[in-house]
Amino acid sequence: MSSIELPEAVGLEAIGALTGLTGRRVRQILSAAGVKPVARGRVPLGPAIRAVIDAAKGERGSSPEARARAELAKARAAEVELRLAERSKALIALTDAEAALERLVGVVLAELVGLSASVTRDMSLRRRVDEATLAMRGRIARRLRAEAERIRKRS
Repeated sequence: MSSIELPEAVGLEAIGALTGLTGRRVRQILSAAGVKPVARGRVPLGPAIRAVIDAAKGERGSSPEARARAELAKARAAEVELRLAERSKALIALTDAEAALERLVGVVLAELVGLSASVTRDMSLRRRVDEATLAMRGRIARRLRAEAERIRKRS
């Protein structure tokens, strides 16, 4: 292998000419990387080249086109995931879920209506059980409404 002689320090314009960057951009990159000049307008070659390469690697994913490609890839992945969930029947329609929930709530309400009569014949105790049952139904209804709103806002 032959040994190549490289200068230890080079000017900012030379680095710009080698990398296709302006002298100003080279100064910004070197300043951000903490590369200190060894003389007026001259910086160590090795650290300067590494700083420019690191900056190029960091900027690769931050261009508007790269961000748009990443967002498109995420959207496609979400769409594929949704299709797979539909095919495997892991996903059901919101209307089907609401209908099933309404049927279950109907069964619970039908059972609660007859609760006081099945517990006692004492009319004052029946009224207390009915009042407690009515309060419980109100709390359950508020929770179900809040949950339905949360689901609708999410979808």
